[in-house]
Amino acid sequence: METKRTDKKFVDVRGAIITGTVVLIFGVMLIIAHQPVWGIATLLIGGGITWRILTHTPTSTQHPTTRAEISAAETANHFQPLDWEPIKTAQDAEALVTKQFGELGWHTQSGTVAVSAPIQFVVAAVDGTTKTVTAAGEILDQD
Repeated sequence: METKRTDKKFVDVRGAIITGTVVLIFGVMLIIAHQPVWGIATLLIGGGITWRILTHTPTSTQHPTTRAEISAAETANHFQPLDWEPIKTAQDAEALVTKQFGELGWHTQSGTVAVSAPIQFVVAAVDGTTKTVTAAGEILDQD
């Protein structure tokens, strides 16, 4: 399942550490190799990039974020999945639970596309395990 970013600030600390370390190594190597201008330039530019990684705010996707907002948008869309929702069909729901929980003979018992919101699919395994998959890609336990 993909990682979802909220409108809150997201800080990619791991990316900043990796970028900063690589820049520091290259900058020091250039200075040691008697290229102080290029070494300092590398450190300044790399430091700016690292700072940007630590302080940026992701752009808003303008997608609804709460279940009530998503349901209202699906209702306005005539109970069809929204363009940004990853689960559009029962096969998509089955593929998601298969990817998440393994091949257990998943099959769709019911779905609410064109019927009601929130759009969701009830998917069951051969062993009786049941999951509800929303069009937004959330997997909810039924057990």
